[in-house]
Amino acid sequence: WEPYISISQWHRCSTGAYSGLSWWCASAEFDGYSNGWYQVLTTPEFELPSMPVSIPKLSFMLDMNIEEPPSSPDDIGGICVDGWDGLHVAVSIDSGDTWQLLIPTDGYDCDTMYGFLFNCDAILAGWGGTTSGWVEKQFNLGEYLGERVIIRIVFATDPFTCTHDETDLFGIRIDNVIIYDADNVYFYDDAEDSLSTHMTTENTQPHPMPVVCDSISYDGAYSMFAQNAHLATYSIVTPTVNISDETFAIGEYYTLRDIIDTD
Repeated sequence: WEPYISISQWHRCSTGAYSGLSWWCASAEFDGYSNGWYQVLTTPEFELPSMPVSIPKLSFMLDMNIEEPPSSPDDIGGICVDGWDGLHVAVSIDSGDTWQLLIPTDGYDCDTMYGFLFNCDAILAGWGGTTSGWVEKQFNLGEYLGERVIIRIVFATDPFTCTHDETDLFGIRIDNVIIYDADNVYFYDDAEDSLSTHMTTENTQPHPMPVVCDSISYDGAYSMFAQNAHLATYSIVTPTVNISDETFAIGEYYTLRDIIDTD
């Protein structure tokens, strides 16, 4: 098996920036985004005090133009979806082993976004549509006092509408990410070159590789089994086979599929 994983699309850029440079989640080839993306921007791990003078907060500037949520919720495989492509923020207190949704002070626009359902097989809230310019987003971190914390900003897109369909959809821009309280700044990233430490980028969740197993084999003891994983594209590659011009060759294989039909 040979896996294909798309590269990270977060990059620092002056196009449409809030000031100087901003983080932009978009392809540099066409200044937009594609279907089936799961793109992550992550802070380093940092420790919040157990008894701060004031409650620590996360704040950042956001400029977003992605697929608009539906006018009314839609049914996708028996799940009521009220948003398509989406952005949200998650937090980890176990060095990134597990993540939980971080809720902004003004809430998210959508409760169940298809972009996260498609990529993570999970019902997750987020923002969709457009901010119509730069806006500030804030999060209260009082629940995590005394913890070592990692925060990530996640952009997930569904398998349908993207910039290729609507050219004004430029994706996500982020700037001036700051985690602070009244006395301290625990992390700051304004995307400028002068910073020694920036947020790190990821493209997708790691996927389990397909395996050779004895589960429902067609013939003999084993068959090749591609495990269920969103955003995973796998191929079987044969050795080089020489076929003469005088030979009529036939390629043949057997397949058993059990997948969701999103139509």
